[in-house]
Amino acid sequence: MKKLSGILIAALLLLASFAYAGSAGGPPYRPSAVAITGGAINGTTVGANTPSTGAFTSISGTSISGTSISSTNDVIFGSLEANAAVNIVSSVASGGVGKSELLLGNSSTGARGWLSFNHADDTLGLGMVGVGAFTLTTTGINNTAIGATTPGTGAFTTLSASGAVSGAGITALHAAPGPIGSTTPGTGAFTSLYDSSATFKMLVLSGTYPVISSGFGTNPILSTPAHTPAFKIRVGTGGTASSGVVTMPASISGWVCNIYTLAMRADRLTKVSDESTTSVTVTNYILSTGAAVAWNASDDLMFLCMAR
Repeated sequence: MKKLSGILIAALLLLASFAYAGSAGGPPYRPSAVAITGGAINGTTVGANTPSTGAFTSISGTSISGTSISSTNDVIFGSLEANAAVNIVSSVASGGVGKSELLLGNSSTGARGWLSFNHADDTLGLGMVGVGAFTLTTTGINNTAIGATTPGTGAFTTLSASGAVSGAGITALHAAPGPIGSTTPGTGAFTSLYDSSATFKMLVLSGTYPVISSGFGTNPILSTPAHTPAFKIRVGTGGTASSGVVTMPASISGWVCNIYTLAMRADRLTKVSDESTTSVTVTNYILSTGAAVAWNASDDLMFLCMAR
């Protein structure tokens, strides 16, 4: 009898302790709602009134929230609300090893993509399954086509390509190119400049300078830089040269040159005696007889030439 009374007293004290815990602000003991079996806690919220830290090998649930969620392995979210934000911050210093990655997907379409940050070079990677990936750095966007699906306008300081540049606008521009510098003119550098408005294409200016090929006395001097269409040749010494050949930039049909001497010589005429698409031959004549005659040493011959 005494033994039975002791058991009853112990049971009453245990029930009283649970009842006191409920009255002090904690949840009352509900043996039908809470089950601790085989290392699992079921049927109750852990830390609902006084939250604290916890260590788990894995966490799963229909909803996960908190001011901070950290893990040394993957953190998997089964579902996120529309417009939900997820912040992933790594303690790895810049230049360290590893990546921080966020995988996103659409359960209805099966589309999946990822966002990663590489700590080794501080680059941001974006990609989609079946499409590929590209990287964002402080200096550029790499490994992706811009506007491949929905193209738009763009503004660039410099545009270059390792392959062909194509498009309806570029094709139209090449078919009917507009004037260069019509709105804001600037300098330009060209190897050759042609007039395409003429019936036949005509060379107007060239970056290839004329060169003395032969004649014009001993050590003649070609003014430098000897631009076409105007240049000067100073006849060399010797006093016997009556002709000379000038190599010209390549033209379509040949050259027409007007030549005169700075020093007036009575009954003398210097003119073109032969020409081709790449050369001009000049001869000094006695005007009254048409015979060739030598120039005086250091005579300056002024050339004004036009390609034809």
